[in-house]
Amino acid sequence: GMQNSHILDNRRGITSLKFQAYVQLGQESYDNHIKPFLKGKPGQANRIREVDTDKLLRYCGMDSLNAFEIAMKQMEIMGM
Repeated sequence: GMQNSHILDNRRGITSLKFQAYVQLGQESYDNHIKPFLKGKPGQANRIREVDTDKLLRYCGMDSLNAFEIAMKQMEIMGM
């Protein structure tokens, strides 16, 4: 899936899942409530365990769904 983004166009900054979801699917940001928990303070782990379980599951589901939909589009473009 996301490796195909590099094959189709390997310019820096445009191959991430979030960017491709926006460009190919029109998916606006769905991770604003999760972002603060993804990075820890220097030398410390992230705080992902503090996120509400339902919100975390929705975020993970959106990531998975977007990755699948993008992969389907990319395979079609690549004739697969």
